[in-house]
Amino acid sequence: TSSAVASVLSSRGGDHHQVTKSGSYIYHGDAATFHEWEFRTRLRVRTAGTDPDRYADAMSKVVDGLRGDAFIIAKEVGLERVWCNGIVDLEAFEEDGEWTEKPGVDVLIDSIRESVFPLTTYEAKELFRQYCKPGGSLARQNGESMQQYISRRRRCWKLLKELDAEIELSDGQRADMLLDLAGLDRNERTMIQASIGNARDFEKIAAALIVQHPRIHI
Repeated sequence: TSSAVASVLSSRGGDHHQVTKSGSYIYHGDAATFHEWEFRTRLRVRTAGTDPDRYADAMSKVVDGLRGDAFIIAKEVGLERVWCNGIVDLEAFEEDGEWTEKPGVDVLIDSIRESVFPLTTYEAKELFRQYCKPGGSLARQNGESMQQYISRRRRCWKLLKELDAEIELSDGQRADMLLDLAGLDRNERTMIQASIGNARDFEKIAAALIVQHPRIHI
């Protein structure tokens, strides 16, 4: 399984992530939890604002949660670069609101992303294949709620566009796939389409699926 596909596979048994004593998300550099780590990291650093000392403290706590390959990458980036909040001239920043350097959190996340998803062409190709494959790993799985299934499809499409911006599917095509891979029988699919006037709209189909079929897929 490619790293990109692994990052959007259905997970079972709930969220069992670990945190440090300071509340930092413990991350080992794997694809499956990269996006959750990135979200939590950006949220934590955002609270530091533009104060350089608070920013450095927040990034220190982020690095404290890194393990294995992720920690090695952080060391390669270096403390001074990780701690940098992207502002060299505070007065200029307050005047025009533009960072003069790339903030340390962006440098760290980009470096780890490149390690997690190294072969973007291959990753995008394999992820797209799974995205379109009936009964594949990105179809609705046993034990998966409709909400979880739809969330994975959304994350997958976002990641596909990040890996290859030239990949194109119309909203109608994505909507058709969402319905076709939702684990419903023919009559159930017909009812979903009738409830939204046969619209080929991803968000309308997603909303109808959640309302009419919220149960776990068995």
